[in-house]
Amino acid sequence: MTLVRYDSHSGLPISATGRACGKEGLRVGVDGTHAILVIMGADGDVFPSVGLGARLRGRGHRVTLAGPETYQGLAALWHGLLTVPCG
Repeated sequence: MTLVRYDSHSGLPISATGRACGKEGLRVGVDGTHAILVIMGADGDVFPSVGLGARLRGRGHRVTLAGPETYQGLAALWHGLLTVPCG
């Protein structure tokens, strides 16, 4: 799973040093973070990530789940997460 932090003012991804690191990536408004959870695997990998995504969404963040197509209904319909097929 990969989680990328974005600066809430510039919308730029934040590097490990805490500085904005270029214009690549998704642009985010000042109202919250956009978490992109990338998952490869089966139930034991997907279910905890969907739970994390649901908690983040419940706290007002945008969440996109990139993972196996077989789990997209779970993430989208049950938890309201944006989904992207991956893998």
